[in-house]
Amino acid sequence: MAAGFKSATVNAASVPATQTDFPTYVDLDRLGITTLAEAESVRVYADSGKTTEWAREIVSLTEMHVKVPSLTSTVVMYVDYDGIRADYAVTDTYGRNNVWSDYAAVYHLEGDSPDSTASGNNGTNSNTTFSTGNGKIRQGVGFGTAGRAHRISMNSTNMPQTTASRTVSAWGRYTVSGAEVILFMYGNGGATGGMFTCGFNGTGAFMYGIARDLVVILSHTIDVWYKFDTTYNGTTTTIYRNGASIGSGTPVLNTGNIATAAIGADNGTWSAAAGTKGNIDEVRVSTLSRSANWITTEYNNQNAESTFWGTWTTFSGGGFTPNPLMHQRMMASGMI
Repeated sequence: MAAGFKSATVNAASVPATQTDFPTYVDLDRLGITTLAEAESVRVYADSGKTTEWAREIVSLTEMHVKVPSLTSTVVMYVDYDGIRADYAVTDTYGRNNVWSDYAAVYHLEGDSPDSTASGNNGTNSNTTFSTGNGKIRQGVGFGTAGRAHRISMNSTNMPQTTASRTVSAWGRYTVSGAEVILFMYGNGGATGGMFTCGFNGTGAFMYGIARDLVVILSHTIDVWYKFDTTYNGTTTTIYRNGASIGSGTPVLNTGNIATAAIGADNGTWSAAAGTKGNIDEVRVSTLSRSANWITTEYNNQNAESTFWGTWTTFSGGGFTPNPLMHQRMMASGMI
């Protein structure tokens, strides 16, 4: 098993303003990590002396998300791995749950649909396909042509309700010309009612509550990935595409707690023809109305991670260093 200690400095042009408690995507493949054991042993620090550690989630062999307490235009990240240490428990200080502490739900859609937050809003898959070809960040989910019958459904009682602030974010692409992609819905869905539904099609992007409250006419290209963010601050909704605002308005949302949520379909009866015909990845529901600079920074990070973090530089002193006797035993057992 390999060990390493590497650092990278953020690209200043990718961070238009300092962001607090920012979950940033890191491609572990670019660090030379080749086994899941190496990935799970990763520890992330703010300094070369390893005195200030940051929480991180290891999603897969190649995908990590790190909560940076203060993401400035000059921040440096230090990553240490040894292939020996066990992964953190999700409830540990530097484990998964703490990365997403101000999120109601996070779905990486890596071969399944678990919720990475402490809310535990895990999804139930109905006729969808998880694969690398269906994802923007590694794996994602693909929907067929059976409308609402193809979806990921989950409980939404832990989602922001009524007029609470929120941000819904997701990547999507449609694979049938002019088709509709329902990125995320909770509430009754459809054009006749709902708590919050966002998506796009061949002619525009939309967010609706009781009616299609905000529709932005903007064409999209088949088989091209787009990142959409829909924010609500208690009064106004703003839709972003690829990190830039494309329109805002005042929605009328249902009141009361609504329990039904889904990725890929609005509610209806879960059987009508309407529904996603394409791919969706990295769905997030935040309990805050994110700023324009936050959304731009997030798009820059997820769309071009290698530009965002640049080149990783090797430092000495990384990884776990055993005493001589332990080193001999590890060599004899083939561990190193």
